[in-house]
Amino acid sequence: MADMTETKKVGDRELTLTRHFDAPPAKVYRAWREPELLSRWFCPRPWRIEVQTFEFHSGGRFHAVMRGPDGEEHPMKGVFLEVVPNRRIVLTDAFARAWEPTDKAFMAAVVELEERDGGTLYSARVLHWSEEDCVQHEQMGFHDGWSAAAEQLAEVVADLGDDTSTAAASDEAAVRSVIEALGRHVGRKDAAAIVALRAETYVQFSLAPPLVSDAADAAGLAAWFATWDGPIGIDMRELSITVGGDIACCHSLNHMTGRKIEGEVVDLWYRQTLCLRRIHGAWKIAHTHHSVPFYMDGSYRAAVDLRP
Repeated sequence: MADMTETKKVGDRELTLTRHFDAPPAKVYRAWREPELLSRWFCPRPWRIEVQTFEFHSGGRFHAVMRGPDGEEHPMKGVFLEVVPNRRIVLTDAFARAWEPTDKAFMAAVVELEERDGGTLYSARVLHWSEEDCVQHEQMGFHDGWSAAAEQLAEVVADLGDDTSTAAASDEAAVRSVIEALGRHVGRKDAAAIVALRAETYVQFSLAPPLVSDAADAAGLAAWFATWDGPIGIDMRELSITVGGDIACCHSLNHMTGRKIEGEVVDLWYRQTLCLRRIHGAWKIAHTHHSVPFYMDGSYRAAVDLRP
């Protein structure tokens, strides 16, 4: 299928762009996901884009400045309404963050990636708040500008080469390094370092009450660490990591050993599930779930005597 770009106006408030890329959706999506790649194609040359805030997930912020060759500046503020890895990206300038409105809503863009003819059918629908906004966008150069950006996107995607498996391996290695760092920080009782690994929206299901905790500060961790005499042993076994786009799910069997200040010896096996998200290009722990089974004999005793 020919890699041709087509733009057109649909109705009074919609502009569209379609193009076929000779590359799988994962590569085209990656060119959106990574700010350093996006900066190479998002603006038609000689304009360029300076990415300032880039939270590539549903609800995340996208703040940037478009800079022209003669010193022109065009600030952009918006949010990603929906991000579905390798399939769909929706963004709008109606909000600056969360539900905080911008001074003037202009458009929303819906980008669809569909596997087609050995490559990707790339479809962008640009929906405007008014007929006047749509006319203004055309007069600003939508057809030529977005077509040029699509051509630049094709160049970036072609430069990525056949590295899909390499990128997946790199992602898994990066996630593994975060998990290994978590184990080291627990062993050293470094509460601040543990919190630094967490996302702002971190949620925890721990062995201790309450049922749900979203505490992201280090105070609770430091208080718990203070109940231990010496370092804490953490041995992770059977670690499994699955990465898909900007989400990673991991599970392991963990062995915790050590001595509490009252003299109690701890020798406990428990289950750990971690969910991580890629935020600003870095993997952050978004959710932790620790658990042990309980006996179904009516006693509801925690089965802390189990061994793998």
